Amino acid sequence: MSEQKKLTVFQRQKITKPIIEEIIPEIITNGDIRKNILDFVAYLRTNNMSFRWSGVNTWKAYIKSKCICRVALGKIVWSGKNSDFWWVVLSLTNLNEYKESITDSRVQKIIRDNIKYCNKCSGCTPGIEMTIAGIELKNICRDLSVVICDPDEEVLNGIKTLLELEQQARMENIGK
Repeated sequence: MSEQKKLTVFQRQKITKPIIEEIIPEIITNGDIRKNILDFVAYLRTNNMSFRWSGVNTWKAYIKSKCICRVALGKIVWSGKNSDFWWVVLSLTNLNEYKESITDSRVQKIIRDNIKYCNKCSGCTPGIEMTIAGIELKNICRDLSVVICDPDEEVLNGIKTLLELEQQARMENIGK
């Protein structure tokens, strides 16, 4: 009798395409982190962003079939201790259109501290320059991604502000 091949996490998830709410309890044991993620996912769904599995423990939120953000879950074991973490990656493709309306210093800080800089990962180098609320950013990646690890409630509020601005800009650009 042959042994049945054991599927990897990727293979299982690729077959089942689980919804994020099913996987969160399996990976995230920290109650505060779990609550933040569940609240954020509920926010995305409430604001008409469809949410689909896109890779191992990773989901994308879409507006009009274009990705607006990704959410990834993780756990690391360090010195015998489990540590939960998660990322939110914002795709702010229209940032240039609303950068002047970003006046909240907390939101400005989120962008400044978490914008993805060009690391020559594709043929789009060199990076671009942009000034947001008087802050000059140089060599930022052309995809205008903002990558945030373990956002707390205050940072999540800033993320929601950015998502709302991006969503509005995308809706205004339909058909252009």
